[in-house]
Amino acid sequence: MRDATNDFSEGNLIGRGGFSSVYKGRLQDGQVVAIKRFGGPRSFYGNYVEKEIQLISKLEHHNIVKCLGYALEVQTAELMMPNSRIVLAEEKHFFIVNEYMPIGDLERINDRGGVCWSSRLQLIQGIAEGIHYLHGKNIVHMDLKPSNILLDANMNAKITDFGVSKMFIDKQTEVTADLLVGTRGYMAPEFIMEGKVSHKLDMFSFGVILLRAIIGGMFKDGPPRGIWDKNQDVLWDTRKMTGLLDPSLFHESQLEEIKSCFKIGLACVDSDHNKRPTIDEVVRKLDKIKQNAGTPENPSSMLRRLNTLTSMGRRH
Repeated sequence: MRDATNDFSEGNLIGRGGFSSVYKGRLQDGQVVAIKRFGGPRSFYGNYVEKEIQLISKLEHHNIVKCLGYALEVQTAELMMPNSRIVLAEEKHFFIVNEYMPIGDLERINDRGGVCWSSRLQLIQGIAEGIHYLHGKNIVHMDLKPSNILLDANMNAKITDFGVSKMFIDKQTEVTADLLVGTRGYMAPEFIMEGKVSHKLDMFSFGVILLRAIIGGMFKDGPPRGIWDKNQDVLWDTRKMTGLLDPSLFHESQLEEIKSCFKIGLACVDSDHNKRPTIDEVVRKLDKIKQNAGTPENPSSMLRRLNTLTSMGRRH
């Protein structure tokens, strides 16, 4: 892995999290991979990475980032104790090797825009299918957000980062968390206030992601107050009139599709978790929308346009 990443050089760095960094690497057989390297005191991240390895090694779905392997590096160092004694101490470093996602994460699309509605709908459906798979295995991701949704060369959305995920035992449907983990803005109100963890926690996060996929960065810090107002049609008309939708990214014939998806998003971010739909219900609704949907944008042309937008942003 050190050879594959040029000894984890900055030039190979493609992402950085709270206690991990992700590097692009090329293995000896030529395969390009993403290598997540965990740093800092093991007491801080050890439980999270072990949990992530246990989970991802069992997951197999086209909308979940595939784990190709993992490794443990043990280094021995000499430590000087207060009494001048020298002792040997072991330092452990964990590494996870995942498939490489060339387009990056969903945050890039939200920030740069330029992706047509048909492709956005494809992304929304892919995320929903990934959540459907996880919930079918009684797993709550607990930290769904655009930066944890990666995109492959064909614009397929794949969920990643399972360090704080929770797997329910037997017929468990709700537990109380000991620690508040996740990303503010995507955390459901019942989790923030009472520590309640259920599948509806992921549904709230999905709702925010869906709304951002439609409107853009407006929902970056979570849905604004009043987003779940009862009069959804008035709310929708107001947003359309104020020009929050980029008219160059959709056809007029697609407005009903967008409106239907918007209503799904509103339902998912309902402040009452009992009123939020299940992922089964969402997938069924999205399947109906898909029947009349347009053709997604060609992935290679979309990637060229995203790279152009990124370059323009850097120049300015």
